Amino acid sequence: MKLAALALIILSTFSLTTACGGGTLGSATQATTGSASVTPSPGVSPTVPSPTVTVGATSVTEAPETATVSPPPPTPVVSPQATADPRPTVRETRVVTLADNGTSIRLAPEQSFLLKLGEEFDWSLTIGDQSIIRRVPNVLVVRGAQGLFMAHSVGTTELEAQGDPTCRKATPACAAPSLLFRVTIVVGG
Repeated sequence: MKLAALALIILSTFSLTTACGGGTLGSATQATTGSASVTPSPGVSPTVPSPTVTVGATSVTEAPETATVSPPPPTPVVSPQATADPRPTVRETRVVTLADNGTSIRLAPEQSFLLKLGEEFDWSLTIGDQSIIRRVPNVLVVRGAQGLFMAHSVGTTELEAQGDPTCRKATPACAAPSLLFRVTIVVGG
């Protein structure tokens, strides 16, 4: 009995470490009743090594104690059901290019389009009725685009652009012809 008490005193004075020698598993304390308790660190399942006490030529080894710490149960994940809104909130921005020359383009009110005629020409634009479509101010557009335009009211108007070749600004200027671009914009309800 004295050997068991001595083993508990030795156990209560040391901090338990892992077999790797680095992490603390917990601490051992002795209660007033004379029994020892082990408090493991969170998330650790330590096996407390058996204390061995040698008195003379006799060794006494106690059975190892094992403490198990269980993780909390997983939280169920609830996914919201997707519902389709029949009313679109954002309309797709259309890109109008040289390939659209001479065509009619249909837009809905508040729908926008990017006019992208390229950078081989210097473009001058004319809009027939700016109450139907007009350029969106203060918008930086990609290289080769002439602007972002928005359909504002129901109606039909023409957008014309005259493109002068950039080589005309060179010295000596080239004699390449200008290009005329025209589309009919139809804004419906």
